[in-house]
Amino acid sequence: MLPIVSIPELVQHYAPAYRTVFTEAQYKHFQRYLSGLLICEHKTISRINEAFILDPLDQSTLNRFLTQSRYEVSDLNAIRLGQLQTRPATRMRIRGRKGVLGIDDTLLVHVGKHIEEVSKLWDHANDRYVLAHNLVNLYYSDDRVDYPIDFELWEPPDVEVIESGLQALGVPMQAGKEKLKKTDPVKWRKYLLGLCKRRLSEYPALGALYQTKVVLAMELLGRFFQQYPEHDLPIAFDTWYTTPQMCSYIDQELKRGYLGALKLDKAQVLRANKTYKPIKVFIQELKVSQLKGEKTHFHYTYFKVKGQEYSYYTYCRTHQINNYGKVRVLISFQNHDLSDEPKVCISNKLDWPANSICRIYRHRWPVEPFHQEAKLEGLDKYQIRKFPAVRRHIAYVLIIFSMLTMARKDEALLKKLQLTPDATEQSLAFWRRISQAHMLIAQWSMLALEKGLSWEKIIQTIFKAYF
Repeated sequence: MLPIVSIPELVQHYAPAYRTVFTEAQYKHFQRYLSGLLICEHKTISRINEAFILDPLDQSTLNRFLTQSRYEVSDLNAIRLGQLQTRPATRMRIRGRKGVLGIDDTLLVHVGKHIEEVSKLWDHANDRYVLAHNLVNLYYSDDRVDYPIDFELWEPPDVEVIESGLQALGVPMQAGKEKLKKTDPVKWRKYLLGLCKRRLSEYPALGALYQTKVVLAMELLGRFFQQYPEHDLPIAFDTWYTTPQMCSYIDQELKRGYLGALKLDKAQVLRANKTYKPIKVFIQELKVSQLKGEKTHFHYTYFKVKGQEYSYYTYCRTHQINNYGKVRVLISFQNHDLSDEPKVCISNKLDWPANSICRIYRHRWPVEPFHQEAKLEGLDKYQIRKFPAVRRHIAYVLIIFSMLTMARKDEALLKKLQLTPDATEQSLAFWRRISQAHMLIAQWSMLALEKGLSWEKIIQTIFKAYF
């Protein structure tokens, strides 16, 4: 464990913006917790507390700071976004297709069953069920910078609340299903949730009974455009969030452009004879026609994202898709011979060309490495039981991530840390190492005073270890 003998320069530089949210004692805990997330390898409350060897406190005080203090996560998030917007290098684009909002979620896996709202969820990466919280993120990306905007934690449904809500609204239930309540509670739960989903358009009040990940994503978007009404940014998301409910909300309520991915085995396209055809069949027909040389449907499409070049072979036309209405449809292949698995995207912007659609959807990708980076900052390493405390922990991880993002473009901080301008191009992992190295320098300074070691030897040792 690397001891923390002072608050890291990175935290000292950016933390004062949050001072108004806390009391003096809380502000001290705030800085200590951020420092622990930045420096400590094991980012639990106990390990963070133990790391402050020169200023030890009872672990319960830091625990109470997370669980009992009266401050709002929304206030922390507003300050964090405000800091990012005051700096030209990290400010969001206001309109156009250069900046993109992405929606995605990730599992925060845990072992303990006594953590509030933890559930057994399917882990697609490992093909198994795990105990986890499910974190839904709204994320911003452009060619210069990317960072999290806001988040929500999914909560498991209350079956009794849903059952009574369905009954109160008069939603008819299938005869004989109620016996599942006693014989097979898991199937009973699945039946009720499926019923809510199927009847949502007919009974809109069902949306209040159970907040799905799609509903949480809609709330995040609603909050964002309420706070930034002048921002006209496209919204990109994967197949999970591409639902009629989500797409209609963005198009009709938010009046913004969306770009979602469709599942090949579910979507259907309206043909000239007024009948719907499975989109897999439609794609196969286009492929056969092109490979036979009858007509070129898929065209070479080139674009850049964050300085990296990409190319696909794309078909881009406006079609009627079942449950989605008239939308722009993009079908893409990576291989010239169309031999790989196609991807299908839809948008409500009927004039968007293929290269714009590809570029916008590619800007959804940075949220994936963000999940990996944030987990290095302790996103899923908490060992606290109270659900509100988990939300605060996540908010602090986003603050550290944003501080690291701002540091890469901050000339004032570069001068404080005596770094050259080329440090702005370094990774977030580099900036973590910088903070750890500064902590080592502070420790070696104390040792030098005690042992009479030369500064030359101290600095050589640190740079050999970290750079």
